[in-house]
Amino acid sequence: MLLAALHAFGQGVPKNGEQAEKLFHRAAEQGQVEAQYLLGVMHFDGHGIPRNYQKAYIWTSIATAGGYDSTNMTKAQNDIPNATKWRDECASKLSPAALSSAQAEAARLYAEIQKGREASGKTD
Repeated sequence: MLLAALHAFGQGVPKNGEQAEKLFHRAAEQGQVEAQYLLGVMHFDGHGIPRNYQKAYIWTSIATAGGYDSTNMTKAQNDIPNATKWRDECASKLSPAALSSAQAEAARLYAEIQKGREASGKTD
């Protein structure tokens, strides 16, 4: 996940939002809640990738369900909204139909991620 952050912010490597998204996505699918949160934020802000509120909602919902909140952040990051706030902000930007679709996809992906974590013995 560190490599994804380096690509996202161009630290030590050329800034590459698409590569960062790919790496965060891989980590997010493996159940890393911080990657899920950051992937949602990338989609919300359009940070190096096209802005997509549905994807932002999906990933911040999954991070929220996985327990990611402001207690996961360092003191320097405390002014950053937690995953629940990002999720709710995304929801406010979606039509009812788009929100319903994003909620269904978030539930499907969360269940899939949890199933993969259980199969690999990762239950923390």
